[in-house]
Parts: sequence; C-alpha cells; structure tokens
Amino acid sequence: MQWKTANGVLNHSIQQDGCSCGVYVMQMAKEVVEAFPVTPSEIMIPSRKRLMSELREGVAGTILEASVFNPKDHCSFCGQESPVGRVGRNTWIQCSTCERWHHSVCVNIPKRDIRKFKKTLWLCVFCR
Repeated sequence: MQWKTANGVLNHSIQQDGCSCGVYVMQMAKEVVEAFPVTPSEIMIPSRKRLMSELREGVAGTILEASVFNPKDHCSFCGQESPVGRVGRNTWIQCSTCERWHHSVCVNIPKRDIRKFKKTLWLCVFCR
C-alpha cells in the first residue's frame, strides 16, 4: 500500500485481519513521530498473530503508563474504576511486583484459575 505525503510516497504494510486496525494506526504513528523531522519512506508492520499481540500489549502499556488514573483503584488494562476485590462477575488479580490491579477477564485468566494465581507469583504485562 502507499500513502502520498508532502515528501513523496510512504509505502506500508496492510492489516491482515479484521481486528488490528488500531494497532496498525498506533504503530505507524509511533514510527512517524520517532523518525521526525524525517518522513519515513516505508513502514512495515509484521502481521503474524503473536507479533500483533505483542504490539497490542505495547500500545496498551504505553497508553496506561501515560494515563492519570490510579492503578490501585482501576483495572490497568481496561481502565474501569471499581473497588478492589470481587465486583459482580469481574474477579480482580493484583500483580505481585507493581501491585496494579487487573480484571481476570482482561488478562485472560479463567475464573477457575484465579485462586491458583492468587497463591503464587503473578506478573502483569508491564512486569514480565
């Protein structure tokens, strides 16, 4: 694909699935900002599922680290404010290192496994 820019054409990879457009936009913006004042001539973003997942986590981490909410009172993944502990169907888990709270569903921990993680060391995506 190509985008026309003031300095010519920017060649770039295209999204290969139906759910990663935000990751592509954020990664392209990041690469353009990091290259400033030069406009890159090419931005190639890997489309493999695992790499897209890593990019998605990186984008989420950057946004959350720059946000102003209190990580001890909000889910550090979705940002929802809620008291710590069990709230309705949401079960919370706390990182053993940074002490940020996360909904178990936001970090893909099945409800049946939550006790196992609460008894052992559990690290969030920021501390892994």
